[in-house]
Amino acid sequence: MNATTPSTPGAIFLSYAHEDTDAARRIADALRSQSVEVWFDQSELRGGEAWDAKIRKQIHECSLFLAVISEHTQARQEGYFRREWKLAVERTNDMAAGVAFLVPVVIDDTAESQAIVPDEFMRVQWARLPGALPTPQFVEQMKRLMSKEQGRPRPAERGGVAAPPKKPVIPGWMWGTAIIAVCLVIVGIVTLRKSEPPPAAPAVTSPSSIIPAPSPPPVAEAKSIAVLPFTNMSDDKENAFFADGVHEDILTNLANIADLKVISRTSVLEYRGTTKNSQQIARELGVAYVLEGSVRRAGGKVRVVCQLIDGRTGQHVLAPDPYDRDLADIFAIQSEVAKNIAAKLQAVLSPVEKAVLERAPTANLTAYDLYLKARELNLVTLDRRTRVSRQQPLLESALQYDPKFALAWLELALMHLTAYNSFDRSDTRAAQAKAALDTAAGLDPDNVQIVSLLANYYIDVRDMTRAAEEGARLARLFPNHGETFQFLARQSSRQGRRTDALANRRKARSLDPRNPTIINGLTNMLWSCRQYDEAAAMMREMIEVVPDNLGRAYSRALITFDARGSTADAEKFLAALSPEARRNDPAAIGALSHWAYTRGDADEVIRLWEQSGPNWRIFGGFEQFAIANAFVVKGQSEKARPILRKERERLVAELAAQPNDGGRWFSLALTHAYLGEKREALEVRQKMLDAAVDNRAQFNDAVFYAWIGEKDLALAELARRLPIGEATNVHRMRRSLFLQPLQGDPRFEALLNDPKNNAPLF
Repeated sequence: MNATTPSTPGAIFLSYAHEDTDAARRIADALRSQSVEVWFDQSELRGGEAWDAKIRKQIHECSLFLAVISEHTQARQEGYFRREWKLAVERTNDMAAGVAFLVPVVIDDTAESQAIVPDEFMRVQWARLPGALPTPQFVEQMKRLMSKEQGRPRPAERGGVAAPPKKPVIPGWMWGTAIIAVCLVIVGIVTLRKSEPPPAAPAVTSPSSIIPAPSPPPVAEAKSIAVLPFTNMSDDKENAFFADGVHEDILTNLANIADLKVISRTSVLEYRGTTKNSQQIARELGVAYVLEGSVRRAGGKVRVVCQLIDGRTGQHVLAPDPYDRDLADIFAIQSEVAKNIAAKLQAVLSPVEKAVLERAPTANLTAYDLYLKARELNLVTLDRRTRVSRQQPLLESALQYDPKFALAWLELALMHLTAYNSFDRSDTRAAQAKAALDTAAGLDPDNVQIVSLLANYYIDVRDMTRAAEEGARLARLFPNHGETFQFLARQSSRQGRRTDALANRRKARSLDPRNPTIINGLTNMLWSCRQYDEAAAMMREMIEVVPDNLGRAYSRALITFDARGSTADAEKFLAALSPEARRNDPAAIGALSHWAYTRGDADEVIRLWEQSGPNWRIFGGFEQFAIANAFVVKGQSEKARPILRKERERLVAELAAQPNDGGRWFSLALTHAYLGEKREALEVRQKMLDAAVDNRAQFNDAVFYAWIGEKDLALAELARRLPIGEATNVHRMRRSLFLQPLQGDPRFEALLNDPKNNAPLF
């Protein structure tokens, strides 16, 4: 163990065998991302008396001593980490009973009863982090031990983490699951600890073992609550949209109270119609309280019934008490419910928060109904074009009834940005979004959703200066919102600050643990940084949150391939597809086609294309591009040309209306290259780079050079990009049709075989 920082009170000393360097780094990064000081760094591990004195001083001054225990510590009868353990145990002799100090953390299957550790370690509670994957709950536990819980009387042996009366059993900690992008950014350098002897050869891990076990339930904070979807009790079932609107507005009101932790709507929607009881739901979401409710609307009357339940005991804290009012009083009901719950949870309301709760979003119920119907379409599975076409007339009508309805302007802006980011990347669409946003902001300048969308809008249009200004305001006004940290993660990514981006995504997940968008973003970030174990765990959680999705299941199978080049998991997954799915299910065909493309089997790609007809898909999209690529690789350019010419015409027409779409410029550049139109391809290349929103275009540039015959330029670009994580996974590059012109070149193979080019970024 070592650190370069000065001895600072309130730090965690991280002790580990040097074979566990990567595992320890993951733990240190997770703690540091939440502003926890960790003494861990290999840069000064040079040994000697001065270094030894420094370590002794840090162990004497640290707040917690975290000892990483594994098969490697078991196998090492000697090692500097054992000296650190001894020094930590000696320090406990001077501590008062009940002070938490020793924190043994097991990162594999090492049995506690068989662990070769000091006796003092056996008298305290252990934590288990399979794969060294620290969860937000683990980090919060460490923070608590370092702050308010330090020094209090605890039912534990001296110097240990508090243990319960019975033998402690802590289930494995982990992250969950999610979808990935097809092309993944990669980087990282593994640094060994110089002060210890070289490690033995690592144990071989089976491909399937990369997927960790399910995580334990989060630890509930005292003022935390989940507002479950409200039941529509109206005789007219068409009023379901109204019940959903009341639910979302009450949840939003509570989320605006800084003293409360409120689980987002996205995370609670999966519990609609659930048979799980409130205690189970509270455990899964990591909250102390659960709010259940129902809404009945009939004519000009409305009844709202809410019951607040203590998720730890199952007891009612706020008994069902119907609000029977005129429909016009619906906003007053929502305000009263939020204030009553805040009072029960002993949350402090600031004057500003109280004023926000009491302010009605609109005085026009017709406008409110139209707005709720438009908002409800976000929950329906529709393609984006269809959703936008249905939402726009509803929102425009709502604004005719009430031009000062800020939330309707916000929803209209969101609708335009959805179009802009998916199918209409035109200046006109961006201007429509901005106009709606400006109107919303003028009407309600401190609304978290409006500020968040405005900040994200500036990223969408690449005005990073204004994005930073709005982001700072978002962080200042709403420090406890998942949306804040989602934006900060996006901003950090665009600025190339991946460590900050990862920390912000983890924070967003801690505030909104079941939100698929947040889980997906965190997974992609982990994957792009080649943190494969943790990405695999997140993928498992994504499938739990949004099950029955073949594409996600295929993504999960791909992780072993990207991590180690093993084809076993992907082959096993695809072999289980039914003959019917192989013929007619576009998702199954997409996975089969992608795997054939990835392993360089052009014949199989062509066969699937010919067999599938209108069901032809390839995971990740670009169907026509992929089949043309396969024909070109097979030397059948005459079959590729008609496809490529049609694609060229389509792309030229779309780019005329959407000149800022870097992805389409890249596709057009490659289309010219495949057609042998080198001059035209070079002309398009610069437009591709000008329209790029991040460093992804630099990897695209390398691919472009490969296909116009400039191998030296392509390899030079890859040599720069691979070590810093701006290129596709090395195992995919080895055989994929995408980089076929470079395959077989000794310089290309040397890049792929360099371990640092698939090592974790940090």
